[in-house]
Amino acid sequence: MADIPLPADTARVYRAAGRQCRNFGLLFDRFVPYGPGWVMEGNQKSEAAKSLVSTVNGWRTDSAYKEMFTSLRARQEAVMKDQQGASFVASPEWRLVIGLGRDSAFETGLTLHRVYGCPYIPGSALKGMTRAWATAMQEDEGIKAADIQKVFGSDNVEKPGAGEVVFYDALPTTPPELELDMMNPHYPDYYQAIANAYPTDWQSPIPVYFITVAAKTQFLISVGARRGETDTVENAAEWLKKALEQMGIGGKTTSGYGYWSF
Repeated sequence: MADIPLPADTARVYRAAGRQCRNFGLLFDRFVPYGPGWVMEGNQKSEAAKSLVSTVNGWRTDSAYKEMFTSLRARQEAVMKDQQGASFVASPEWRLVIGLGRDSAFETGLTLHRVYGCPYIPGSALKGMTRAWATAMQEDEGIKAADIQKVFGSDNVEKPGAGEVVFYDALPTTPPELELDMMNPHYPDYYQAIANAYPTDWQSPIPVYFITVAAKTQFLISVGARRGETDTVENAAEWLKKALEQMGIGGKTTSGYGYWSF
């Protein structure tokens, strides 16, 4: 780890905690190998990201780490049974990146669970994607406006109401595998808003590395009934599957990220 701009005794605690930590979210957001001045220069970002990916992937064979995901799945399935919900296991056909634009020391972000530290898909993102798909495909799929309102609710000021379906966070069923990917902006001066800089061909590309979830990583995706109407839940689950398959979720879907198979 690089020199830490902290008092020596605090830096020692920081280093020790970082070595012992088994939470990807904490390593990504808190135990970052900053150098003096709280900066990472040159290839420090890419090297730190490579090291982090290698470290987290190394946990995948640890029995305690695997048990955490087994317990999470069992808990979620128990909730779905109690709520007359619907669950299915799905995996991205290629890579997945959620929260790419989020602020981080690595310049690019990743949505990580605050408690478990693993990549996950917020239920709000699944709900928004599903509603966008249902609205766009309403005519082609023969979806009624009333059915959309039942699932998602209404924001009509005269008659507002919550939907009948709860979209839960999607969590991995097994320790997820991470992969490092790269963007290569060709006009760095232009994108950094440097004065009088234009997108010219003589600028040198600067690779930007970012962390993704590898293809075929399985997630448990669940929807539950707010008021116990199973037909509405089944509709929502079917729409959600089609939205994941046809529309995709997360960043860089135009490059093939975030499309799912079942």
